[in-house]
Amino acid sequence: MNIAVKRWVFNSELHHQFVRVYGIDSEGDQIDFKGEVIEVIAERIVILTSDKGKWVLGLYEFGENGLNIEVFSPSYKCQMPEEADQTIVDCEC
Repeated sequence: MNIAVKRWVFNSELHHQFVRVYGIDSEGDQIDFKGEVIEVIAERIVILTSDKGKWVLGLYEFGENGLNIEVFSPSYKCQMPEEADQTIVDCEC
């Protein structure tokens, strides 16, 4: 999957993907976090993390000597094994 379409717009297929972003941002800071892409708006991407909040990044920050992005794909469905106790217990609180 390419990060961009037409070299100036984020690929819309990144929406709802779980990603890792790492490298040096436009301010020279080293960053490394994982989160879900919650919005793709032309040259901006919004990523929500569980511990570092919401990140809004521009396409210009990615590439040589900048940020890198990895998509965790494919996703797969996890199921409870048949031998697991799946009994629902009523609780009086």
